[in-house]
Amino acid sequence: MTNCKQFNPIDLAQWTRGTWTHLPIKTIQNFCFDTRLLKANECFLAIKTDHNDGHAYVEQAQQLGAAAAIVERKVSCSLPQLIVSNTLQALQCVAFHYRNTLPTEIFAITGSCGKTTAKELLALLLGHEKTFKTPDNFNNQLGVPLSLTQIDPNQHTQAVIEIGISKPHEMETLAKIVHPNTSILLNIGPAHIGNFNDDIAQLVKEKMALFQFSQNNIFLPDALLKYLMPPHDCRTYAIAQVTPQPIPNKIPVYYLCYTAQAMPYGWQLQLYKGTHHYVFTLPFHVGTGQLYTFVSMLHVALECKIPADVLQQRLNLWTPVHQRGEWLHINNKHYFGDCYNANPLSFADSLQHFQKEVPPHIPRCYILGSMAELGAKSPFYHRQIAQSIQHTSHDVFVLIGNFADDIKIGLLGQNIQNTQIQVFKTSQEAKVFLTTLPFAYFFLKGSHRYHLEACIPTG
Repeated sequence: MTNCKQFNPIDLAQWTRGTWTHLPIKTIQNFCFDTRLLKANECFLAIKTDHNDGHAYVEQAQQLGAAAAIVERKVSCSLPQLIVSNTLQALQCVAFHYRNTLPTEIFAITGSCGKTTAKELLALLLGHEKTFKTPDNFNNQLGVPLSLTQIDPNQHTQAVIEIGISKPHEMETLAKIVHPNTSILLNIGPAHIGNFNDDIAQLVKEKMALFQFSQNNIFLPDALLKYLMPPHDCRTYAIAQVTPQPIPNKIPVYYLCYTAQAMPYGWQLQLYKGTHHYVFTLPFHVGTGQLYTFVSMLHVALECKIPADVLQQRLNLWTPVHQRGEWLHINNKHYFGDCYNANPLSFADSLQHFQKEVPPHIPRCYILGSMAELGAKSPFYHRQIAQSIQHTSHDVFVLIGNFADDIKIGLLGQNIQNTQIQVFKTSQEAKVFLTTLPFAYFFLKGSHRYHLEACIPTG
């Protein structure tokens, strides 16, 4: 395969161990699994799920100009079809082999929360012009290989790939495909822990599997160094607020330190590597968890030899990712939307961010959605939410989802009155109540399945 953005049908057959019904005439430039998004000359992926079967759309893909399709069984139409045993696994094989042809330097980001923000931020700091980044949050078993196959070596000298996992053994599959030059672990918390037998050690091991397939550099919080298993060929960077004592019998570690001072406009950061000292300004507020994300991405960019003044210029261009700490101002009301997803780490950080920006003593409405996949300790994690809320007797709490009653128990335990709390099954039900509130500030946080964004008026 030549080093350009097209896929040779013969290579595809070899990589997937598949068989063509007949070879495509059109050049295959990309892959797509949804005919609503399909573009001409793309290869349609007929993926079967519990809810749908992509084979039912192969003929439609042909009518939309697809170059070919990858299928598990032949469909009666004239579109060239590569027949494989499993379409998703075939795509993963294509991505694995295609990645091995790429000269592009690849940065992989994982963690329990903040991955999408980190991905967008690092792409900004590295320079958007020649940097590919994972589209939206395509970070799972389907999204990661799709992202890799979109990298164009003629355009992209660097790529930032977001990797998310929710079940055991997923990281090994994805990390082997991505084979990153640099790997970044942001944090580890109890996200999806219900799928790991409620065992944080299993979750840590799963996340750390990324490093086994890293080529050159790894970045992680210094608190997680104790879980890093030697030997390791990569250069290891530990990010810490103070320089800790090196851990004995471990691999060599390069400490990247920082201090952060809250300012009226945001934060002032001082970053240290050995004798080198850098000062940055964040002209906006974030919680301390997201603050670490900014620090770590700045350290990664500095290791890429990007001048500090250029990084500051790019920082000044930052805007929050949609529904991830985003302010919306509608009809003289202010909505802090962080409702794409939620886990205990992101919940606490999001609350801290919101409370830094809202003027003190002004009544607020907290719209709190439940969190998913937290296992047997779900009630505990939901009751714990209340501990991060700085409340007054004038605040109102709107609780939504399966664990709303547990959130309520936590709020009552923080001396919040029962009259301040309203419980609803759905966001649509809550929306009617919210229209009766004279408040100016609203906080929205919860798992995406509850669609808290529906509580925000359209303008």
